[in-house]
Amino acid sequence: MGNRFNQQRFIPYVQMHELKALLFSDTDTLGKQLSQSPKEIKDITNRLKEIIRKKGIPEDINDNTATSPSYRILNLCSNYQRILATYTIANEIGLNVIRKECLHIDAWLKKLKSLQ
Repeated sequence: MGNRFNQQRFIPYVQMHELKALLFSDTDTLGKQLSQSPKEIKDITNRLKEIIRKKGIPEDINDNTATSPSYRILNLCSNYQRILATYTIANEIGLNVIRKECLHIDAWLKKLKSLQ
């Protein structure tokens, strides 16, 4: 798509999967945000780490609709509020951590920054 436009002015970014995949960049913070109980936090965090171990990077979490990031989170925490919690958790994790773990979005942001 970028090849069809002046690439200096149009640098596309396509999120490979839903935004919630980026939350898996910090499983400790995500686990803490999904529960209040220390035992439950530890259990959820361990399960989140296992998902990452199997997938490699957060941006690869999404085999099908039943295993999308939001459904994986909902399976761990049934009261997860998709919209509000996503932005709250992303803010808590921070862009630096997300960029470190999510190579696709990091490459796009580096390209934008190089235009300065």
